[in-house]
Amino acid sequence: MNWTEHMWRVIDSAIASPMDVLGLVLLALLGWILTVAQFSKGSPVDLSYLLVDSTIGKVTLAKFAGFGAFLASTWVFVDLAVTQRFDSTFATFYCAIWAGAKVATDWALRGGPREGTGDGNPHADG
Repeated sequence: MNWTEHMWRVIDSAIASPMDVLGLVLLALLGWILTVAQFSKGSPVDLSYLLVDSTIGKVTLAKFAGFGAFLASTWVFVDLAVTQRFDSTFATFYCAIWAGAKVATDWALRGGPREGTGDGNPHADG
């Protein structure tokens, strides 16, 4: 047995499985990439967009809740895939909920359907 196999056995028995360690390494790499992109001069990456509403320049409940919901639902999505309980029904609902939430938010911010705006109602213009 070489040293890498021994290392993986120690990690597997003492701390976590090799896949858990690989996942943590990938998360750390992603964090490092995002940090470098955020603080590089001239980079278009701005992570404050995740929480700050660009129209008022403040953290809003909608942005905070949306980001939290994204994190929670993505965690469930990945957990179901890793534990092999994932099926197409969940994927369909996941996509439908996020697409529906975006449409509902845009519709609510616009003030709902209005007459004469050409929003799909053939009787609205006349």
